[in-house]
Amino acid sequence: MSRRQPGELTADDMFEVLSQTPEVLPARARGIQTEDSHQWFSGGYSHGPMVGVRNSTLRCPWTTALACRYVREQAPWHRFGAIAFTVNLLAEPHVDAHNDPSSNNLVLPITSFKRGGLWLADKAGSSPRTIDGTRVMGTVLSFDGGGICFNPRVPHATERWEGDRAVLVAFLPGGLDELEQCDRAIMDELGFVTSACATTNAASQPVKFTAEFGVRWSPEEFVEQACNVEHPSSLSNLLPADLETAVRKNFELGEHALGQHRTELIRKTLLEDAEHADQGLFNDLVQGFDLVGKLPESGFFKKKFRPASMLEADLRQGADRAREATLATLGPADDPVIDEGVLQATLKEVDAGVVEGPIDPSTLPEGATLTRRFGVVQGEVDGAPKVRPIDNYRASRVNAAVTQSEQVTVHTLDVVAGMISSWLARAKAHRVRSAMNAKTWDLKAAYKQLPLSDTAFARDAYFVIYDPRSQKPAVFKQRALPFGSRASVTAFIRCAVAVWTVAVKLLFLVWSVYFDDYLSIARSSEAKHVELVISVYFRLLGWKVSTDKLLPYSTCCKVLGIELDVGNAIRGYALLKNTLKRRNEIIASLEEVLDRGSIDATTLEKIRGRAQFASGQLFGRLARQALHCLSDKPSKSFCVSERFRWGATHLVELLQSGCSRVVSRDLGDNRLVFVDASFEPSGHSGLGGVCYDADGRILSWFGATVPSDLIKVLLSCFGRDRETVIFELEALAVVVALELFKCHLSQRNVVVYTDNSGVHGAFVKCWSENPVGSAMAFLAAKREFDLQAFFYYDRVPSHSNPADAPSRGVYSMGQDLRAECSADVLTETLKCALST
Repeated sequence: MSRRQPGELTADDMFEVLSQTPEVLPARARGIQTEDSHQWFSGGYSHGPMVGVRNSTLRCPWTTALACRYVREQAPWHRFGAIAFTVNLLAEPHVDAHNDPSSNNLVLPITSFKRGGLWLADKAGSSPRTIDGTRVMGTVLSFDGGGICFNPRVPHATERWEGDRAVLVAFLPGGLDELEQCDRAIMDELGFVTSACATTNAASQPVKFTAEFGVRWSPEEFVEQACNVEHPSSLSNLLPADLETAVRKNFELGEHALGQHRTELIRKTLLEDAEHADQGLFNDLVQGFDLVGKLPESGFFKKKFRPASMLEADLRQGADRAREATLATLGPADDPVIDEGVLQATLKEVDAGVVEGPIDPSTLPEGATLTRRFGVVQGEVDGAPKVRPIDNYRASRVNAAVTQSEQVTVHTLDVVAGMISSWLARAKAHRVRSAMNAKTWDLKAAYKQLPLSDTAFARDAYFVIYDPRSQKPAVFKQRALPFGSRASVTAFIRCAVAVWTVAVKLLFLVWSVYFDDYLSIARSSEAKHVELVISVYFRLLGWKVSTDKLLPYSTCCKVLGIELDVGNAIRGYALLKNTLKRRNEIIASLEEVLDRGSIDATTLEKIRGRAQFASGQLFGRLARQALHCLSDKPSKSFCVSERFRWGATHLVELLQSGCSRVVSRDLGDNRLVFVDASFEPSGHSGLGGVCYDADGRILSWFGATVPSDLIKVLLSCFGRDRETVIFELEALAVVVALELFKCHLSQRNVVVYTDNSGVHGAFVKCWSENPVGSAMAFLAAKREFDLQAFFYYDRVPSHSNPADAPSRGVYSMGQDLRAECSADVLTETLKCALST
């Protein structure tokens, strides 16, 4: 061992850091653990033909790097590709058969303890042990001289100790020479030494069909079908096909060819060349957009008919009386800052040429509508409130005269996550190790860049504000799409999606669109070129971008109030999290309501909307039950209920935890979990569950009889007398399965099948009218969070449910795969659920 030099790490340093690591259990468990035991593994792994980098390495890269540095300082000659930090773990005699045949293990003591040496089989030794009934002689190696280096293929074990025995083991799993380039780069960067040289270099046809009635699938057939269905969170479901193609093209063409391709194509007739389905969009842009009547079909979006609730003729007939009423009732806002902000925003639009006025109200033509413009404070600019003007086309009944035949949609953050995950997966597959950058492009006053049609301009373009200067109503007329019109939303999204489609299909840009925000990702080495391409692209199309919001491509950017961090893309993951400002604003609003003890309906709707969006970036579904509690309408006295108070308090705790949404290139193998329950008042009541891997192999199963005293608890808990508890037992079966199968579910896509519709609905929503169901669903959400797994709940027909048999006491599956489910397990699980 080398002596400590100035600046080197100490054992105390390492214990302070390593004691904070999360528990990570090995795939092949060895040793006896106690309540104060702890294990953490990092580095490479090998399981049969599979080699790679442990997920724990990517979750704790700095801790891993520090531990590797400590090993190199203590033994610079030692080769190792993995480390294990264990506390108070008593290992029984074993050999490390999966280690590299030419390697040695190094054990370094991290704490001071008595005895606790290493027993090593040795024919000439004097310390015997019994292994598999055979007496084996051995030698006990002491830590008195520092670390212990030994051959891991020789049987070895841990001697008993006094005190807390914490050690750091550095070893070399076999097969790491087969690591992919990107994984090897990660290992090298973190400081692992896996090779000897590295130690010295630190057309239409008639349709015919048949129909069958009865039980479609047996349990075995249903499992086979379930294995063939992709997980709802798989990339193919998250990503539009065109976006997936763009990711693939980025790696097939390469950086230079892709840049030349984009520059040449940007000069062509974009919409036609892209064969975008919305071929009528160009004519609509030339003629302008209507605000009433049947909106044109794009052919791009999903068909969904939404008829007008009133005829345009009826709108025109009542327009004159409605105008008079609006002018007569218009008064100042409660806050004079709102009126001043609306006025200044309107005058700014007049200067920009998109609004004209003021106009004499008596000059408005017969049948013309008049819409009130109001303001909403959205943040601050230069220390003053920023007021956003909104035209209330709902109150003027213009929106009621709109008929839609499509449901226009934009990309959610799930598409953003899928886009990044696809990129990371492709980078690994192509062995490309390049940093990622991201940037948000925001269109400037986006609606005001699109024209109204002549008809809309003549009859539906008028709006009125309260002018604080004259203290009277002031009428104006706008030439561009108003913010607040249903037709405006449809028209703008058609244009925004067309801009996105052309760039994705022709330029192979990897970006997403959410209303007027475009999020682009690229390699850091090509970021400047991509920035130039997008800038020229917007200019050629005549779109103006908000220059005051433009920031260069970076590893961090903000979009939709969410902060995207791609700084760890080279390690295979990125982070989505609420911005500190958004999180603090929501927490402050909720805490203010809790302190005051009252809330009005308007404030409640505002807070819940903002909290619902922010909770979407919290892992799992823990926030769903809290959000449901915020749906409680305040009483006439505006006092918040105890249920509301619990929901608000729990939501504040979740937001304060600040857990980020991790976007990874690989979520691991899928798991299928089937659960069922049976209830006979005077007979057998039981639970059953089966866990399968993605290939339909049973990983584990359980079956248990529910004790009568537990049935009595369920029949009367929460002060309710029930005749049956099948719903409660079906819900209990889910949470018991998640507990018993947790070693198979961690960090994986999991589909949980139940044949009870009520349980299915409760666990999807994370709440139920049944208090037991709500408690069980909440406990399941906690399990999902603890396991960092992605749960999806689905229905299975009762006759196709493989968990039906074990729930009825028929235990025909392999006993070696059976998970122990005692009465104590059922009781503790129920207590845990009912106490949440």
